[in-house]
Parts: sequence; structure tokens; C-alpha cells
Amino acid sequence: RVSLPTNYISNASISCQYTAQISLPIGTSVMVANVNLIWTNGGAVVYPIDPLGAIQVTLYNCSAFSVSSCTSCLAIKINTVYGCGWCNSTSRCIEPETCTAPLRLTNQSNQCPSPALNSVSPPSGPFGGGTRVNITGTNL
Repeated sequence: RVSLPTNYISNASISCQYTAQISLPIGTSVMVANVNLIWTNGGAVVYPIDPLGAIQVTLYNCSAFSVSSCTSCLAIKINTVYGCGWCNSTSRCIEPETCTAPLRLTNQSNQCPSPALNSVSPPSGPFGGGTRVNITGTNL
């Protein structure tokens, strides 16, 4: 439970004096939290501001999605729903405001770097096929 002091502005609005920092459990990328707005006076509940029930808020951590490539980071859901982007300076999928370099986002003019092959193993196989091939590289 997190409580924040507020300033009364009018009958239609209040303003929080501080922002709340909520940490997701380790390894969790998305969590839905219920938020109740309650007016209190010295700790005693005066009345709920949201009488229809809790407001659902989706909390997310882009770097917890465990993606290791620009292409995976810019997958439609991660990028369009959560606003994650590929940070070139850290080579990680993160929230845009935490990247100091240009962030790659999904749109027609901004694409991930071209794939680069590092190795193909084995280098040869039988003419008839059937050999499993391991390809390593970046941005595959």
C-alpha cells in the first residue's frame, strides 16, 4: 500500500505532492495493479474518490522482457503497447526516457540494424541435406 499526500485544487481535481516509485518483483515484466483513491483526514478515511471501484493500472519494465535483439524489442506488442525501444548505446530494450542515445522505435523510416553473421557451423554437410546448422550473429 502506498499513500501520497495531495493538494486540493477544486471540486474536480487534486494534485499529488509526490510521485510513487513501485518496483516490480524480479523477473516480472508486466503487472496489473489496482489503485484506489481515498480522501483521508489525519489518517481517517473520509470517503473514496473513485466510488465505482479500483482503477486498474498496468506497470511494466521494458528491460525485464528478456529480449536480446533490436528486432525482438520492437515486436509489435512490446513496442506499441508498452512503448519500449531499442537503445543503441546500451544494446538493450528499455524505456525511452532512460536511453541517452537515439532510440529505435517501430515506424516506416526507423529500422533495426542489418543482421550480421558471425559463424555458420558446420561449414559443410552431405549433398542430400539433413544436417542441422547453427547460425550465430547479431540482429538475426
